[in-house]
Amino acid sequence: MKYALKNLIALIKSEKFIFSVMLISIFVSAWVMVFSYGLYHNYSAKLTEESGKSRYVDPMVADGMTLTRGDFVRFLSEVSPQTLDAISNIVVMCPFPVVDDFGNDGRLDMVSRFVIRNGAITPSTYIIELWNEKHILLSGRYISNEEEANGERVVMIDKTLLNSYGTLFKGEEAAVINGEEFKIIGTHNTSEFIVPLLSIPEDMTLRENIYIDFEKPVTRRQYIELVNTAERILPGVLVFSEQEFTDEQSVLIYKNMIAVAVLIAALTIINFAVLYCFILKKRTRTLAIMRICGCTKGKARRICLGECCMICIPTFLLGMLTYIPLLHGVLGNMFEYIEEAYSPAVYALLFAVFVGVLLIVMGILLPRQIRRDVKESGYDAV
Repeated sequence: MKYALKNLIALIKSEKFIFSVMLISIFVSAWVMVFSYGLYHNYSAKLTEESGKSRYVDPMVADGMTLTRGDFVRFLSEVSPQTLDAISNIVVMCPFPVVDDFGNDGRLDMVSRFVIRNGAITPSTYIIELWNEKHILLSGRYISNEEEANGERVVMIDKTLLNSYGTLFKGEEAAVINGEEFKIIGTHNTSEFIVPLLSIPEDMTLRENIYIDFEKPVTRRQYIELVNTAERILPGVLVFSEQEFTDEQSVLIYKNMIAVAVLIAALTIINFAVLYCFILKKRTRTLAIMRICGCTKGKARRICLGECCMICIPTFLLGMLTYIPLLHGVLGNMFEYIEEAYSPAVYALLFAVFVGVLLIVMGILLPRQIRRDVKESGYDAV
């Protein structure tokens, strides 16, 4: 190691330009390796974003917990607009007590089907189109955007309920729900009272089942956001069922990225080796004197390899360390998923790949170069 350090000091003094080129090459390769890994991850994440196997999320209220309409609206207000825009329908049900025409106590549901667009609660166009297609709407009309946004007391009813719960209705004009009068605007055949979400009292308890439908398969990012938001806003209240995501490409992506990292490292180190071999050419006389003084070929190889490691390893580490602030300062804003690609284990893996390729490439090239230089010097001693 002492001789390797002496050689390095001599190299810095005598070959400043070549030494600078070596440092820049290794430094840039660190950035390229780490950035290529993040860029590939970002691209792969975009390709596999629509990888969920389901188009809905169905959280349930945990046992022993209650969820009010106000709590649920507060939860939705914290979900990002991007995720809300991807939702095609949200269904909540709120039970209220009733007495049928025979005096029996029972419960019926106030049901709301809605979405949130630009911060406003609106009817689900998906449901409206579905109802029109399936002829579920029998007469009248669906709830309007203004009625949904303002929480007006309007209702769509199933006329068959008149046969058992006639006391709830004031003819075909209005229905009394939970003690409040709602104007009837349409009829259907789903056995539900369809009302605007905000017409449900804020403190009324929702049923344990909630349905959130997405226009496309649920992404991992959307699912994690809903889970984390619920835990932050309503800790312990909502329980989300496990979602399956298609990860068949994960192993292939990992292997491909390692191959790319190895290729970049190999090209960089070969470039470094060419420069270093040029330096060794200029050290032919020094090598010859070392051989005369009893330095074996093996020891000469170890000295040169130690010098290479002294140049490459600290420079590569410095490149990785300077990449981190760039990632958080610039690249994180440019590439949506790039920050998710990195962890201490990833940095350690990329560093290990570089060091491994360095040892292999230089371990192959150095013996040949040293042997050739010693022969050219005429001092091929054992």
